[in-house]
Amino acid sequence: MTQVINETFGSAKLRGVKRGDAYVGQVFTETGRSAQINAESVDALRGKLKAEAARLSRGYVGFEGARTRFLDFMPAGFADARYVAQKRDYKLARRATLEAAAPLSARPFTAEQAGAAAKAFSINLLHSTEQIRAREALVSPSGPAVLEALAAFTETPDQVALDALARLLKPFEAARWTVITLLPFFWRPDRHMFLKPEVTCEFALAVGHPFHLEYAADLHIAVYDSLMNLTARTECELASLRPVDRLDVQGFIWVVGRYVAEDVGPSSKLEGEI
Repeated sequence: MTQVINETFGSAKLRGVKRGDAYVGQVFTETGRSAQINAESVDALRGKLKAEAARLSRGYVGFEGARTRFLDFMPAGFADARYVAQKRDYKLARRATLEAAAPLSARPFTAEQAGAAAKAFSINLLHSTEQIRAREALVSPSGPAVLEALAAFTETPDQVALDALARLLKPFEAARWTVITLLPFFWRPDRHMFLKPEVTCEFALAVGHPFHLEYAADLHIAVYDSLMNLTARTECELASLRPVDRLDVQGFIWVVGRYVAEDVGPSSKLEGEI
């Protein structure tokens, strides 16, 4: 028997060994340990151990509990009138602004298009300082290059594209996940996800996904890959509710991750997404 995993993941400890041709492991937390977990490779075992560590986190309700919580707030699901009015329509409006100003098909972008695209950042998905910094970047002489880099990330989300965005946005103090993921989310809501770190981590903890342990503010593609995994898993779990696109998936994440019992009921005004 050979030890192959001896790691800390959040507050949990991951332990794994190779026993013959099999890989087995356990997760140890402050309150106990998991059942034995089996896998066919060390990488597969590590992934299963991380997922189990996330599931054992405090605040876990699972996807079934998340669905129940969402439907408490939006009884008609994504067709609920309150959901459409308060969680979807304004995002569609900003997406239309971006498509009119600078559709992906219009590349390479001009300074005029970059300045017009800056209006898409006037949305309560971002704090006011983030909105200001993003707009400053797009109306600056670097604006066309910034918009091109955001489009490049939309087409090919990899570390090269993230590094280019970091170089362009750091002078404006705008090299943040919120700024970087907004336009890809609007350009391709079938493929990308907007990353609002705090609420997304809260949601991941609630459903037992390791994103809340894998998130980092640094612009590493592994963080975005984990977000994509969380998003795809959520889409799958929501299939019966028929989300139209990832605008709905993001709305689901926000409602489940942030709202409380006092927000239940058609007369309550839901908190803005900042």
